[in-house]
Amino acid sequence: KEARPESVIFVNGEILDNSGKVPEEAKVILKNTKTNQEVEAVINQETGGYVAVVRVDKDEDIMLTAKKKGYAFTSQLISSNEIVKGKPIKTEKVEIKPIEVGGAYKINNINFETNSYEITPKIMLVLNEFLDFLKTNPTVKISINGHTDNVGDPATNMILSENRAKAVYDYLLIEDIDPSRLKFKGFGATKPITSNKTEEGRAKNRRTEFVILEK
Repeated sequence: KEARPESVIFVNGEILDNSGKVPEEAKVILKNTKTNQEVEAVINQETGGYVAVVRVDKDEDIMLTAKKKGYAFTSQLISSNEIVKGKPIKTEKVEIKPIEVGGAYKINNINFETNSYEITPKIMLVLNEFLDFLKTNPTVKISINGHTDNVGDPATNMILSENRAKAVYDYLLIEDIDPSRLKFKGFGATKPITSNKTEEGRAKNRRTEFVILEK
């Protein structure tokens, strides 16, 4: 069987901090999740725009992680089905926020199947990068919080959100994060961040967050 040549794709986007400024000394790292090959994006320090050239083959995902000392974990998963050969990829705006006690930070791309709390291979890709954040910041203690939309029975949603938060918690424990650094809690639909009246709003409310307990 003939080997398929790798494709080269351009990935571009924008990185800003939570005050809308270009963060100094921040890095945007793009990793081929199959080969583990990493590329650091070039960031325009005036505009926050960034660009990277990534080698990727068929059925390979790209994990984008923004890093800055003292700032919280943020990432985006660029799935293989979003990658079209020869077509540049524009990512969603990347916003990084300082690590603050009491701060809540969404972990992007933790998308559970309906009524499921199974950690899928795609979720593992995200959590493996989150593990790196926890290991790089060994004094940080967190609570993993699960949230749902308001569709369905409230009691069922509460249990589901708790099970999803615990599934993430258990995965981190298996990967040798000290249990004294971790808690978990499910909130069901009790803490929406936007209206549940539209599908877009409901999608935003279905989320997994980490809250900083100690830094």
